[in-house]
Order: sequence, then structure tokens, then C-alpha cells
Amino acid sequence: MKTTNPIRGLAPVADLAAIFSAGWICYSVLFDEYLLANDYFLFLSGISLLVMCANLWLGGYSKWRNTSLVERTVRLIKVWAIVFVLMSVVLLFSGHQSPEPRTWLLFTMPLSFAFVCALRAALMGLSLYYHSRPRHRKPVLLVGPAASVMTVARNLRRNAHEGYGIAGVCRLRPGTAFDAQAMAWLARQVSRKQAQEVWICMPFSDSAVIAPIMHALRHSTVQIRLIPEFAPLRLINFQVNRVSGLHAFDLSVTSMTGWASFSKRLEDIVISALILALISPVMIALAIGVKLTSPGPIFYRQERVGWNGRPFNMLKFRSMPVDAEKAGVQWGNAKGKTTTRFGAFIRRTSLDELPQFINVFLGDMSIVGPRPERTVFVEQFKEEVPNYMKKHMVKAGITGWAQVNGWRGDTRLDKRIECDLWYIENWSLVLDVRIILATAFKVFTDKTAY
Repeated sequence: MKTTNPIRGLAPVADLAAIFSAGWICYSVLFDEYLLANDYFLFLSGISLLVMCANLWLGGYSKWRNTSLVERTVRLIKVWAIVFVLMSVVLLFSGHQSPEPRTWLLFTMPLSFAFVCALRAALMGLSLYYHSRPRHRKPVLLVGPAASVMTVARNLRRNAHEGYGIAGVCRLRPGTAFDAQAMAWLARQVSRKQAQEVWICMPFSDSAVIAPIMHALRHSTVQIRLIPEFAPLRLINFQVNRVSGLHAFDLSVTSMTGWASFSKRLEDIVISALILALISPVMIALAIGVKLTSPGPIFYRQERVGWNGRPFNMLKFRSMPVDAEKAGVQWGNAKGKTTTRFGAFIRRTSLDELPQFINVFLGDMSIVGPRPERTVFVEQFKEEVPNYMKKHMVKAGITGWAQVNGWRGDTRLDKRIECDLWYIENWSLVLDVRIILATAFKVFTDKTAY
């Protein structure tokens, strides 16, 4: 059965067509000429060569089957950024004194990127259609306990466009020994079903059977994959990684590392600085209001638990009398807490939260993230709420996925934690923008804010 995707082979041709088309259009518009000069033809040839090399380096012409649209787009952005920088250097040292080639490159690169994205989208659509046809799917033999195999089979059927089909199923009873007879039977099944891949669908409790299965297939060229079952576990950013030369399953890891951490911090600095500049008159007016309506400090400093479980002082405009918590700290019951008249107003409108942009700018918090809690309550909740401490794998936020979905104020804590963990697992800058926009339209008028 042929499973090689011929459509993917058209990607380099599509890149060439996009680059030369964009270059010719920009040349015609800028210089009012329709015949490319030799220098510009050489420039386009150089761009095309660099694009192909960068794509080969970054895997842009491979791994389409299991790569998401976001990953493919990010990969293309990296390719075009690399090529633009290299071509800019080439033009700088090429001896051209006029700015025309640089102007042409400045227009050609984004236009060619737009063309490539459009052509890649078309090719991906054709590729998905190609893989969805039964005769083009890669036949997979599923091996494992019935429950695990059925879970994988359902996912295969739901994602038929990825190009995998079920060649057969070998059900194993949990806890049974995989002896020589069973190994010989499995090898015959692979040959009889003409399977190109064998997926071992196995819970970790039955991991001892993996080695005998591998031994049974030692003479076969079939590809073997392990699909472990983690059903009882709450996984966060699960993936297979390589650490210190060892293969490792990342069961619960933060997404805020490397480039993600840098871009998240840059987002916080830029947005918090901009917002603080814009709202400084409002903050001055609120500070005056707090000071005139109640004796005591303007800011209310409250110890909260943030990233990696570290405590920090979260800032708010003081909405309660100074001695409001002399009888002790109480979680929830926002309606019942004593506030000043002005304090009730700023709490109802969430204006008391504005000083937290200072926390963000200083690095204690983030614009978007799980809401922080007091240390005393963290000690209590971590024993009562499953996976509670995992929300501290990222910086605490002014707003978050839980808040824009209505889980704020006196609402169920387990629902909030589930939203927080979903955010950590699915974080992206685009998601942050969505939450910020949703907050601007929803949180300030939320009936659960007190």
C-alpha cells in the first residue's frame, strides 16, 4: 500500500512560484518595468535557495502529518526572518549604492510570505484530502488491552485526515505473560495484516510486556510506537523530551521556558508600562479618593503565593478600613467584608486591582495567569483540591482564563483550578490577547466582583 504523500513534494515548487511571483509584482509596481533586471533575477534565485535550505534545516518540507497549523506557521515565520536578515546583509555588501534593491526586498519578503502561506494552505487542504482516502492511509496494527486499544482506535477514526488506518487489533489480557507462542503469533499478524506500523497501547502498569513485543518484532521492518495510557493522571504539557542524553516523558511541566518565557515577560513589560502610562491620572485620582475617605495607607499590601510557590506582596488600592481584618483572615464571602463607601465602589468596578500593573512591571506577576492566593489558604487548599499547586508553575496574573469564564469571586475553587491548568497547558501569546480583550469587556462589569 502506497502511503507516501506526493502533494508534500510540491511545497518547494510552491515556494519558488510564490517568491518569483512576489518579486516580479513588486519590481513591476516599484519600477514600472515588466522584465526583471539580471541583478533582481539573481536576488530572487538567492532568496529561493535560502528559503529551501532554511526549510530543509527547520523541517518545513517534512512532518506535515503530525504538525499543527500553528507550528507550521511559526516555522515559516522563522524561515522568512532568517532569509530576510541574510539577504539584507548580502545587499549591504553587494556594492549597490541606491536604496532601490533594499526597498524592493522590503516589499518582496512580506508579499512572498503571504503567497507562500496561501499556497501552503491549499497544499495542506489537498494533503488532508489525500490522507483521508482509505487507500492512502498507513495501516496500523494496534496491540494492547481492550480498553487502551479502543481508546486509540476511536482517536484514529476521529483523525482519519492524518493518514492512519487500522489494519488490525491484537487484544492482550492485562497481566498475562507474553510467551514465545504469543510472540510468534504477533509476528504473523503483522505480516498477514500488511501493517506498516505497530502501536503498543499500554498502561504503565503493564509496561513489562513491551520488551517481549519488541523482541517478537525484531526481524520486521515495521515501525513501532508506544502509546502509553495516562488516564488516571492530570498531565500538563505532556511530551517526549531528551534530558541529559536520556529519553523522558514530560508529565507535568511548565510552558514558560526559553523563548516562551522571554516573549511572555516582554509582553508583560510592554503592556504594563503602556497601561500604567495611560491610567496614571486615574490612579492618582483613586489614591486621593482612598486617602480622603478613610484614614490609613493608600495601598493594601497582601502576601500572596506566586511563581514556583514564592510569596510576594500584591498591591491593591485599600478598600477596607485599616482594622477590617483584626479578627482574622477569611477566605471568600466578598459580599460580607467591611468596606469603606469609596472602597465598595472601587472593588465593585475592579479599580482596586489597578496597582497590580506595578507588580507586573516589577516581575512579581503577569498580565494573564492564575489568580494568586494568600499563603495561609494555599497551605489549606493544596491538601483539599487536586493539583492545586500546579497553578504556581507560571506567574500569577491580574486576570486569567478562569476569570473570563466566570469563575471568580465566591465560585467553585476546583473549577478555577481546572481553568488555570488548561491555560498553562494551552498557553500562547494569542490566548493571552484573547483573555485581555475578554477581560476589558467582561470583568469590570462582572456581577461576581466585590
